[in-house]
Amino acid sequence: MECYLVIEIINQEPLKIGAGGSKASQREPAKDYIPGSTIRGAFIGRLKQQGLFASAWQDILLKAACHNAYPYRNGRLYLPAPQHLRLNKHDWRRQKALGDQTAQRAAVVQLAAGPAKDRKNTLPYRFLATYDGVSLSGLQVAKEYRLHHNTSRNPDREERDNLFRYEAIAAGQVFRTVFRCDQVLAPLLPAVFPEEETTIYLGGSKSSGYGLCRWKKIDDVRERYQDIKPLLGLPAQDRPQAPGQELWLTCLSDVLVRNRYGQPENDIPAAYIESISGEPVSPAEHFVHTGISEGYNATWQARYPKETTIKAGSVLHYTFDRELPGEQLQAIADQLEGRLVGERTQDGFGWLGVNLFYPEALQIAEQAAEKEPDSSGVQASWRQLAAAMEENEHVRNTWKLLAAGLDRAKKRWLQKIFLTDEQTQEPAADRFLLSPQLKRHHLQNMNQRLNRRDSSPDRPYMQDSRLCSIADCPFIAVLAYVTGAENAKLACYGQRYLQTASGQLFYAGESETAAPGSDKQRERKFILELLAMGLAIRIGRKTDVAKADF
Repeated sequence: MECYLVIEIINQEPLKIGAGGSKASQREPAKDYIPGSTIRGAFIGRLKQQGLFASAWQDILLKAACHNAYPYRNGRLYLPAPQHLRLNKHDWRRQKALGDQTAQRAAVVQLAAGPAKDRKNTLPYRFLATYDGVSLSGLQVAKEYRLHHNTSRNPDREERDNLFRYEAIAAGQVFRTVFRCDQVLAPLLPAVFPEEETTIYLGGSKSSGYGLCRWKKIDDVRERYQDIKPLLGLPAQDRPQAPGQELWLTCLSDVLVRNRYGQPENDIPAAYIESISGEPVSPAEHFVHTGISEGYNATWQARYPKETTIKAGSVLHYTFDRELPGEQLQAIADQLEGRLVGERTQDGFGWLGVNLFYPEALQIAEQAAEKEPDSSGVQASWRQLAAAMEENEHVRNTWKLLAAGLDRAKKRWLQKIFLTDEQTQEPAADRFLLSPQLKRHHLQNMNQRLNRRDSSPDRPYMQDSRLCSIADCPFIAVLAYVTGAENAKLACYGQRYLQTASGQLFYAGESETAAPGSDKQRERKFILELLAMGLAIRIGRKTDVAKADF
């Protein structure tokens, strides 16, 4: 009999978990979630440190598994976007251009409902959650790049490039997962997941400033998967299952299924469903996205074999030969969700969601976090510093002295953000865009408007997001935001950088013109200074070109 425990993970440093399976190029991509194999490896490593692994190593290797850890925000677990949902990208872009995006939504349709020529584009978000029961909310995991210098090249090999970049999950993000094991291993769980929060290293390049996390258990061990769904952040079954013949399986993680000859298959065999339900079932529409299994085994010092998998987000539709009562359908769903199907289930493969409800509307903007992750431990809390500055003049004067010394480092950090966004190929909604097509007098006019906080829209180029935008918001919208207007997209963009170690350091104690610890004040000042830095860089380039032409 299995037991389940919900784990929350907050990364204090960037997480480098490679997604490419190769280091042949200068840029190694990173996953946007924490694989179950990574967490399971940390679990086994902690048991070895405490001398508890040798006594039950067979049960630990064969009877313990961990699901993938996905983003968790505002009480909701964000799951991989399903492949059978589509929208109209032109409608999406029109809605984004309307300004206040907190209430804007785009229509979403299911491909199984029939052909829809005007709704054929995939969703722009990697992860989705249902918030209010009538709309979906999307989320993109914030990432960052770091430049590294390799000084230990092999002279007998042709290694010309010793500068490379790592992509990593940005620090300050929250994930939740499920650890499942046999009841015989339950006494070992308190040794790894005690009552208090503990630190752990996950992923690679731990000696280069990556991987430091805090994890803690959420509540106690449960004996049923259905009991841990509310703790995990999945919506509860608030409505009874209606009678019917339909069975929709959504792959919440990659699924590796082999036939009797050991060959990978691109669906879940109907025989597996029949063995659980006891009812004849037939496959119907499948909306499948295939991938390749990856991974590295430190004990083997070799990578896992690459095999074709059913990628997370794939949707499989089956129909029973007869109409089943709602209670029977719910019992079948509980059994399918409570098991991991296929191979490599110890590493988190084979997680299924059954008959999940997807509203037919998608919110344009991401839901901003209601509160930042607790930064106690390695990183000092900027809220505590802001409160101390309000109460103690000595602390306030000391911080002003320190902040003056950090000013040059802060400017270099803002410059790095602009230059990185300038070179990246990410969508406009995730970066700072300042087009080289803008002339020098355009840039100077924008800089003057920024200094005067004048947001009157009397220049077309100030309203064109293709020429100047932050998070796909044009210059006028950005200027309105820094002067007090609400904008959810800019707030999310600012939070992405302010949750990093550099952001917390450079913008600590921002309370002189707002309430102590005001999130909005910090975000607005960051956006203001980032825009000013981008304009200064562009004006400088135009000036240099003009001098060269002269």
